[in-house]
Amino acid sequence: MNKELTRLLPEHPSTCPFGYKQLDDHCFLLMTETMTFFDATVACDVVDGKLVQVTSSDDLTRVEKFLSSVGASVTTNIWLGATDLQVEGTWKYLSHGSEDAMSTGSHWAPSYPRQDKTSNCATLNQAQSWQWTDSPCSYHEQVLCEVTLRLDKLVG
Repeated sequence: MNKELTRLLPEHPSTCPFGYKQLDDHCFLLMTETMTFFDATVACDVVDGKLVQVTSSDDLTRVEKFLSSVGASVTTNIWLGATDLQVEGTWKYLSHGSEDAMSTGSHWAPSYPRQDKTSNCATLNQAQSWQWTDSPCSYHEQVLCEVTLRLDKLVG
């Protein structure tokens, strides 16, 4: 993991951090190495991003468009930046701790989320057309980091 993270560290200022690809007002970085949820969280922090979050249909469309553009690079499910570790069944995003659309959203795959104490981390499930599923946090999945651009960064 360290070798890949070192290669992806920002080297120069740009619209998106180095290594990221811009789509609309978001920047995405897909890591090819699979890792646990907690390692994925750290990996995104190291490259100045956060695990991808889907809080609206627009977000899901944007992420699907990005994943479609990288095609063969996606080999597993992808971690979402959300867990129900604090309270079983209450899904919260890591970056701001709010439930947003996780608990009430229509993006869950059929029969998900499972109400068990071992599947506490959310994924975008490749086999389920990128619908949300929950998995044990110890699974090794791919990592999609994101950065939301600010207007002041685009202008200045």
